[in-house]
Amino acid sequence: MRKLTALVMSALLVAASFSSASTASQEGWSYCSETMRLKIADASTWVSIAKVNLKITELHLEEGRLTGSYDMKVPMFSDNNEVGRLDLTFAKQISELRQDGGMMKGIGVKADEADECREVSCEIFPSAKNKDKGRIVLIIDTGDRILKFKSTYAVEKIAETQSS
Repeated sequence: MRKLTALVMSALLVAASFSSASTASQEGWSYCSETMRLKIADASTWVSIAKVNLKITELHLEEGRLTGSYDMKVPMFSDNNEVGRLDLTFAKQISELRQDGGMMKGIGVKADEADECREVSCEIFPSAKNKDKGRIVLIIDTGDRILKFKSTYAVEKIAETQSS
């Protein structure tokens, strides 16, 4: 069961990285005196008979990457619960991602085991009515299995003084 949890956690934290994305501009995420944050609604999926719940904090833009933390819980097997840091990069400008959707990739790093990383891919599907909201699919590759979480997201403006 511990192996299953490690796999599930690895899959959830796999925020796939694009090497070219690390230099991505902040255009579209900051303008005038405002910056943006990405909020992802809680999600869940199943691994065999065990439900896996995923919570991701608000993701903030830092040095061309979206960063935040995650909390993965397996209620049936609490030994498999995991907390860590999420670091996502993107291959196109954030303004294009907000308008047209696309992929973000990166890694998830367990808080208590910095050498244990997960590959994560996120695909964004903006709403036709409001480009600051939409659907997101998070795919986590654990090495043994692939976990797929479906959720929603919202991009929110925050005052510059709140982001520091």
